[in-house]
Amino acid sequence: MRFSELERRFPDTTRKMLTQQLRELEADGMIRREVYAEVPSRVEYSYTERGRSINPVLDLMYDWGKDFVQSEDNSVLECSRTVEEPGENEPCR
Repeated sequence: MRFSELERRFPDTTRKMLTQQLRELEADGMIRREVYAEVPSRVEYSYTERGRSINPVLDLMYDWGKDFVQSEDNSVLECSRTVEEPGENEPCR
């Protein structure tokens, strides 16, 4: 995937932060950065075998999070105030 595609997928991420994260992932062996000798230069990122190996874990975490948010017992998400707020005497349930 090219850098510009990643920028479009993560529009709220600054260019600096995206670059920093890509460098860390590359240093950790999770992604591969391939530079093509073209004008203008072209750089593509792809998963390494190590990077692909974490996908099952991420899929499980995604499913768990989705189920948690959709469940009726998500009082942690419903509580957005603190006990110290003026006029509030009852803590969140």
